[in-house]
Amino acid sequence: MALIYTYLHPSLPSVMSESEASFMQVALSRWLGSISKLTTSRPLESTLKPMLLMVGGWLALGAVGCAEESSAGEPWRLGPEAQTGGEACPGDASCPAPPEDARNTSAIQCDSEERVCLRAVSAGNFHTCALSVAGEVYCWGDGGDGELGHGVEETRATPVRVEGLPEASAIAAGGPGRTCAALTEGGVRCWGDGELGRETPLTSASPVEVAGLEARIVSLSTAISHTCAVSADGRIDCWGQQNHGELGDGSVGSRETPVKVRGIDDAVAVSTGGAGHSCAIRSGGSLSCWGYNNYGQLGNGESGEETSKSTPVSVSLSEVTDVSAGGRHTCAITRDDRVWCWGNGSGGQTGRGTPNAQTAPAPVQATSGTVDVASGLAHTCAVYESGRVACWGDNSDGDLGNNRLERTSSPTRVEGIEQAVSIAAGDDHTCAVLEDGRLRCWGRGQEGQLGHGERDNASTPVEVDFSAIEEAR
Repeated sequence: MALIYTYLHPSLPSVMSESEASFMQVALSRWLGSISKLTTSRPLESTLKPMLLMVGGWLALGAVGCAEESSAGEPWRLGPEAQTGGEACPGDASCPAPPEDARNTSAIQCDSEERVCLRAVSAGNFHTCALSVAGEVYCWGDGGDGELGHGVEETRATPVRVEGLPEASAIAAGGPGRTCAALTEGGVRCWGDGELGRETPLTSASPVEVAGLEARIVSLSTAISHTCAVSADGRIDCWGQQNHGELGDGSVGSRETPVKVRGIDDAVAVSTGGAGHSCAIRSGGSLSCWGYNNYGQLGNGESGEETSKSTPVSVSLSEVTDVSAGGRHTCAITRDDRVWCWGNGSGGQTGRGTPNAQTAPAPVQATSGTVDVASGLAHTCAVYESGRVACWGDNSDGDLGNNRLERTSSPTRVEGIEQAVSIAAGDDHTCAVLEDGRLRCWGRGQEGQLGHGERDNASTPVEVDFSAIEEAR
């Protein structure tokens, strides 16, 4: 699962190559077009600096397979999503200034100060966490290892606030059993069981500081057994278990504390996959992946466990604006607003209609106009500029949100979602933040991860219930 973003600042073009500047200009232009449709509550010029791209994830047009037309004759499209960052290196004038707002925060139109208003969500294996516009973190679902962060190891079917956590800028739910958050002031804190980034492994139901990470974190992602973070200077650090090279430092064996990924100093976003692979977007839109490659999820034309890589390899895809590493597959969005997927397609999650491993990126039909993608264990979902959502892949627990249980390799529209601004996919559930700051989830809910107070599956979206928290305010 993953939360990833980058941003533009006036000082960046001077240090970019011509091709990098062109890529970022196009990406910014696309983003502004989406934002202008979603918000009239603030001057447009106030949103010119930040361009953030978030992926939530760990991660179909009603079973038709082609974009349906809106009343205006345009393909249905959706709005943006992301996280805020912060000052990268205080006192250093050469550093980019912090973005004023997250991309999805600019689009959020909260109608009441008394209501919990969300700007981002991250779905773990069996729990979910969300970040509010005020920087508060809330979690719900399986909490047996302390992954809900409220000081008690218990499962909850409605949200609880994470205790003792300063203002957060990003949230990443992994698991089973772990959650991490990047702080606005810098650094990362994690809670739950096992790989918390400490020299001595521990289980903590409250946030603890990750050793050695003090810089501003601009991208954060955690999976089953490892976590990665991108600092504002483009460096990637990873920690946790390592069975297939997923930490990217060229070594073998687990690392309790963060180690630097080799060969990358220009990262802008990272995403970690559940079975042990990682991918990073680099300056200019190139993509690199490393780790487990049994189904070709690294996208470098190879497959098989023996082709796994302990250092990054290039993916044959350019001008990437978003990436999400799933269970054993990976999906990305390019600047032409299309989704590409590769890796294991046995559940239809790569959108190819074949169970064979896809070792190189291939376009997913009917995904023109996408702005966010989230890869789950065996399903994938995308947000369109219109605010609608489509999903494809395994649907055994209602993962696709189309009121059915049959799998499909074609994007199928999620029922009842019209104003989504970001999305996250867990093992078998999915959640979308709406333009009004509310949150809806669907799919597996037996551990309470849908957040509506019940512990059952839902094949159509249900609203996460924050009433108890709001009444206590």
